[in-house]
Amino acid sequence: MNWVHVWTGQQGVLKIGKENPFNKLKITEEKLKLGATRMCLDNVFIMRDGFLNTPAGQTDELAFYGSEAAIGCAQALLVFIGEKGFNRYNVPELFAEKAKVKADPKVVIDARDFRLGAKIDNVTDFVEKCYDFGWSILEYMIKNSK
Repeated sequence: MNWVHVWTGQQGVLKIGKENPFNKLKITEEKLKLGATRMCLDNVFIMRDGFLNTPAGQTDELAFYGSEAAIGCAQALLVFIGEKGFNRYNVPELFAEKAKVKADPKVVIDARDFRLGAKIDNVTDFVEKCYDFGWSILEYMIKNSK
């Protein structure tokens, strides 16, 4: 079970029934850190799978995988370091301000901008930067998980 998903469920608005079933589960900071690390790893794997399976010439699809995963890795790191009051659109600024990891915050800014319709000049370069960005975050989380 990914504890970040449980935490998200506890924060959400319940639409069916009177009791939120996620509130029955006890979440600790340790569980959130573990869930955030798994979330980052999942996003790195999504990027890798995108690279391996995207047909040649489908640069927009490749950029999509890279941008989604970079945003997901940045979100995971924010949860990992205890930040919880953010959304997909303010992640880049919060990441640049709060993250103490050797990962270029411009990558997540470019990823968000691409998701909002901006063009990427060199998709291969962008995706490689996204991949390095994700691995840098994952490495930081693993080293700082205790």
